[in-house]
Formats: sequence, structure tokens, C-alpha cells
Amino acid sequence: MVGVLADLWISHRFDLARYQWHHFVQKGYANSMSFIEGLKTPLDGWNVFVKNTSLRKYVFLPFLLMLLFSILGFFLFLHWMPQIYANFHDVLIKQVEENLRAQYPSEMMEMVMATAEWTVKAMVYIVGFLFFAVLMFIFSSILCSVFWELLAYKVIHHVQFLHAGKTDFKSTFVQPMLREIVKQILFVAVILASYLVVVIPIIGPAISLVLGPIAISVWFSFLICDYWMNAKSYTLAQRLQFIKKEWWYLLGMGTYLIFPVISFVLYPLFVLGAAHQAKSKTDF
Repeated sequence: MVGVLADLWISHRFDLARYQWHHFVQKGYANSMSFIEGLKTPLDGWNVFVKNTSLRKYVFLPFLLMLLFSILGFFLFLHWMPQIYANFHDVLIKQVEENLRAQYPSEMMEMVMATAEWTVKAMVYIVGFLFFAVLMFIFSSILCSVFWELLAYKVIHHVQFLHAGKTDFKSTFVQPMLREIVKQILFVAVILASYLVVVIPIIGPAISLVLGPIAISVWFSFLICDYWMNAKSYTLAQRLQFIKKEWWYLLGMGTYLIFPVISFVLYPLFVLGAAHQAKSKTDF
């Protein structure tokens, strides 16, 4: 009797382990397919762009605005950054250098300080460039949000651009921009939170290094998907549910942020591709 019970228990545990492993494999496969689908978003967008010639002129205008803002941001960076660094040098670095020269007067110390100053200057310039790039991206996204929403609406509902169901000035221009302002404020909050966690003792830098890029990538992808969510009249609860269920898909799409220039160039294709893929997704 004991042997029979033992055999039944072992058989049950074996079946349970096999079921769990099968479920794990299926879940992993589904997640990997979602990730790959996110990676394919600009390719799907390109296919939509090629097959629908009527979309091209409406993609060109917002892309041109984004390009102009990028040129403006680069000009402001070149114009203001030297003065910003000079002020930073006079306030912080110069005093530190004078103290070190007074305490450790030697040629070796001069070499160390020169190397350190060059490193700090490079870091300040990189941070400044990213600041201007993000700032211009935010402003251009707010202005272009009208076009992105209407393009997503056209892809979702197969309607003509000028008859996309939005007839008054408020719903066509004001509301999309207001929504985009809120989204961009949250985007900045995500970026700041992702890197401010470094102040947490011991685990802070590790959290920032691992979770920071993931959070930024997912939210960047959500900014794009939110255009077609508006076309489908998603509620806030549905949008949050989408993030919860489709974060592997969002992560795949946001992977392109590793190459910011590529993300910028492909941005219109992201909007078109995400809207095209949304037609096959189940509403939440």
C-alpha cells in the first residue's frame, strides 16, 4: 500500500513538473515572439508606407518638423555648451585644481588633473548633448502629435486622412497636444527616476543600470502605441493593462533606443508599424 501511494505521489510530482516546464517553455516562446514583433515594428511601418502612397506626404511634414527641431537643438548645443562648461569649470573644477596643486605640486599631478579635466569635460558635453536632444524631441513630439494621431487613426480604421472622424479644432489639435504634453512629462519623470535611484545605498547603481534602460525603452514604446490607443478610444485602465500584458513587445520596440539616431530616423515608421500591428491585437 505504501509503495502504491509512493508511486502515485512520484507520478503526480512528475506530471506537475512536466506541466510547469511545458508552461514555462510556452510562456518563453510567446514572450520571445512578442519581443520579435516589437523589433519588426519599423519594418511593418515601412510596408505600410510603401503600399499606401497617400500617407507619404503626411509623414513628410511631421518628419521635417522633427528634423528642423533636431538641427535647432544641435545649434543651441554648439552655441551654449562652451559657456555652460566654462561656468561649470570656474565654479567647481578650478577650485579643486588649485587645492590639489597647492597640496601636491608635481608634474605627475598636473598630468592626472589634465586627464581628469578632459574626462569631466567629455562627460559634461555628453550630458549636455543628451539634454538638448531630449528637449528637442519633446517639443517636436508635442507639435507632431496631431499628425501621428491622425495617421494612426487612418491605419486603424482605413479612412481618408481629412475624414478621420475629427472635425473640430479642439479634438483635432488641442487635445492631441495636451495628451502629448502629459506623456512627455511622464517620460521625463521616468528618465529622472531611472537614474536618481543611484542614491540608494549598495543596490541603487545596479537598479539604475539594469532597470533604467528597460523602463525608458518600455515608456518610449508606449508613447508610440498611445497614438493608436487613442484611435481605438482606449481608457486609462486599458492602456495600463496593455503595458502589463505586452511589455515584452514594448521592450522589443524600445530596443532601438540603443541607437538614438536610428530611433529618430525611424520614428514615423514606428507610428505606422505599431498602428498596423494593433489591428491584430485583442482589445483589453
